[in-house]
Amino acid sequence: MKETINANIGGEVFTLDRDAYDRLTIYLNDLRRSISTDTDEVMSDIEIHLAEILREGLPSEMMVVTLAMAERAIARI
Repeated sequence: MKETINANIGGEVFTLDRDAYDRLTIYLNDLRRSISTDTDEVMSDIEIHLAEILREGLPSEMMVVTLAMAERAIARI
């Protein structure tokens, strides 16, 4: 049994398993550190795009985002 976490990504609420949440948190934190100007605006745009990609991969809003889904979304960005 895996722990799940509800998280707001780009203004949308997702349920993620712990591994996916940890991976996305690391990815977004690394991106934030690498951006030098307009950090908030750029991060907001990235999160909105990430949310769109994750939503595409969920056949139902009741499904949980897995690590594999998170990795595919990161690869697309």
